[in-house]
Amino acid sequence: MLKRSLLLVLTIALLNSLFACVSTSEPPPAPTPTVPTPEQKQEEVYYVLYRTGEPERYILPTFEELESERDGLVRNYPSTVKGVHEPSPDYANRLIRKRLPELEDSGINTFQVLPHYFYENDELVLRSVLTSARPGKPVNLMGEKAEREYIDQIVKAKKAGFAIHMSLLYFGLTDEAVPDPDAFDEFALQQARKWAQVAEEYQVEYYAPIDEYENKMSKMGLSGAALVERVNSWNRKVLDEVRPIFKGKIILKVSPVGLDSYSAQSALGYDMFTITSGVKGTFGGGFSERIQREFDEAQEVAERDNVEWMAHFFVDITEGRSEEERVEIFNIVFEEYKKTLKEEQKPVGFTFTGWEMPSRNMRGSEVVPFLKQFFHDIDSAE
Repeated sequence: MLKRSLLLVLTIALLNSLFACVSTSEPPPAPTPTVPTPEQKQEEVYYVLYRTGEPERYILPTFEELESERDGLVRNYPSTVKGVHEPSPDYANRLIRKRLPELEDSGINTFQVLPHYFYENDELVLRSVLTSARPGKPVNLMGEKAEREYIDQIVKAKKAGFAIHMSLLYFGLTDEAVPDPDAFDEFALQQARKWAQVAEEYQVEYYAPIDEYENKMSKMGLSGAALVERVNSWNRKVLDEVRPIFKGKIILKVSPVGLDSYSAQSALGYDMFTITSGVKGTFGGGFSERIQREFDEAQEVAERDNVEWMAHFFVDITEGRSEEERVEIFNIVFEEYKKTLKEEQKPVGFTFTGWEMPSRNMRGSEVVPFLKQFFHDIDSAE
């Protein structure tokens, strides 16, 4: 009997001990929720700060989302190209998000999408830029993210009714940075083919495989007859590469850098020839004659090579340049352009730099009313 009682006591004690262990043991910790860091949040969502107002949320579309927009896109060629060239990715992005109604109100019907390649750490990289909500902290979109942002510009501008002029831009090129022009050519050809495919898929109207090739070669140290020969060889080579891919209008966009005249370049086989001109420094006498000569050279190429031609113009806002002087410069160009509309080789469009870029901004300037009237006049001249 004593043994049974002792056994019962021991059994109860053991059970109590077990129950105590169960009741006092801590439950297994719940899984810690994954909280994205600020860097992770910026993978696809960005808070963009524009010149005025609160930061706005921008979601970078995926390739799949962008591709789903393609079916509704068609080419729509304006009778007269009236375009804006915003060379800074940051400001171009801002135009797309905030300023398209302003552009349309000013008579602009063509938006330039400008994929930017920068020479950094011994290589050329595709980059776009967003103005971050954090002051002084721009967000650089690199590689395929930049590609998606540029394609998003195409989609948004086309859906708003604008024609698209795409041109590939390269920055940071010098003879020291890129000592081998042949290596640059090979890279630029690859990118020209790639973006020709994008431009075709998204029904871009106008495509320039490179912006001012002669300018790039001049910065790499080429000049004289060697520069002319290389430029014209490139013009033929890149055209042969992109013509089978892109079915819209292919543009040869040129500057006078390193060459005696615009007519030194052959635009044979292209659809359009665009000359870049502008005023950077002091504005002085003989300007009207200079513009006449440049337009004459463009007409010479148009007749010789059987292409359409356009003019692109800019005025740098330098220290001491008044609004009155800027108005005077643009009005001279406008008047000289309108004179060419009466000639057989008349131009098919006019573009300018830029709308918001601080060194060349048109927005809010005294030039805008004259620009609007000019665009109205050249439409009426058709």
